[in-house]
Amino acid sequence: MPGTGERCEDEALELDLCQVPRTACDAEGGIVCAATDIEPGHEFCNGEDDDCDGSTDEEYPDLGEACADGEGVCRVEGTYECSPDGRAGGLQFAGIRQNLPEAEVVGGGFELCWSGLYGGNDAMGGILEACNEGVLLLGCRPLNNPNLTLAAMGERAEILTDLGRERAAVHNHNGVDWYYSPSYSWGFVAQGTGVTRNSCDTSRVQSELRMCWHSSNNRITSGYRCGNTFLNGNNGWQRLIYHRPDGPGMICTAEADAPGEDACNALDDDCDGTVDEGFEDQMCVPPEPDADAGVVEDDAGIGEEDADVPPPEEDAEVPPPVEEDDAEVPPPVEEEDAAVPPPVEEEDAAVPLPVEEEDAAVPPPVEEEDVGVVANPVPAPDPAPEEADRGE
Repeated sequence: MPGTGERCEDEALELDLCQVPRTACDAEGGIVCAATDIEPGHEFCNGEDDDCDGSTDEEYPDLGEACADGEGVCRVEGTYECSPDGRAGGLQFAGIRQNLPEAEVVGGGFELCWSGLYGGNDAMGGILEACNEGVLLLGCRPLNNPNLTLAAMGERAEILTDLGRERAAVHNHNGVDWYYSPSYSWGFVAQGTGVTRNSCDTSRVQSELRMCWHSSNNRITSGYRCGNTFLNGNNGWQRLIYHRPDGPGMICTAEADAPGEDACNALDDDCDGTVDEGFEDQMCVPPEPDADAGVVEDDAGIGEEDADVPPPEEDAEVPPPVEEDDAEVPPPVEEEDAAVPPPVEEEDAAVPLPVEEEDAAVPPPVEEEDVGVVANPVPAPDPAPEEADRGE
């Protein structure tokens, strides 16, 4: 019924492992969102538990980690995330598989893009146009069988390597020997076992692992084999092609900048990991810093306008320099007055005013001949009369 089997959302659903919410028909013929069983498949990077083990994306341990793209000045940083197409993710198996359940193929992200009977005749152009994704899986089986008798996968471009009509030519890829020609034959054999194309492969070495389809004039024609079963004109067996996107399941979000032309500047301008190519005979130096960057080297990269230091002196909170006559400290005094403080104005005095010379408690400076007498001497007992006369 149209509208069934599609992914849906219902927060009330209780899902077990290997169950997903999908639209389904209810008892009354309506469409509801129901818990739908699925087969365990390949674990893709898609935020879902594809292999039903209770974990999501466990094969991508670097998911969310830092990554980068590009070299030199082109380098850009990013993070790892799942590929936009959740079905991408490399090749799930190598070599040839026998009795491969189709459910596993679909669970691995593949979609059926073409099927035909061994007795049929189909245009090659239409087949390749329909099967246009980056990874192909080719197989064969009895009609309506749930398993593929034989199957092999690989990158589309590798599988379609045209070998013409060379009878023994093969192209090895993903553990399988492939051969393709739109006008001779198309098939695969076990690696290293050889082929005998006439036009299809008739070799019986490990015949159970050989699949071949006749082709002629850009058409897939009747026959020829699926393992040990030879099927010319047989409409009870199917030929099948599945496809899915190629590429990694996880990508880096970084995208390198476009490279430029290398110059003599000690930089990797063309982003190839080497600097100054073609200028080996010159001494190349890095470009000068931007003059408008506002960076002052002595201030450790802080411009004057951004510094956390006080503004220029005229805006400082400390008082400006004072003139000499306004200073709070006395000016220098002459040498002969050095022993006593200079006079100060009465209103500013914090100590008594200096006294006149005749009232001083200490004698004034003495003349040179009296240098032996100390200042402020204590009265000497009974000086000689001549000394007393000289002091009057």
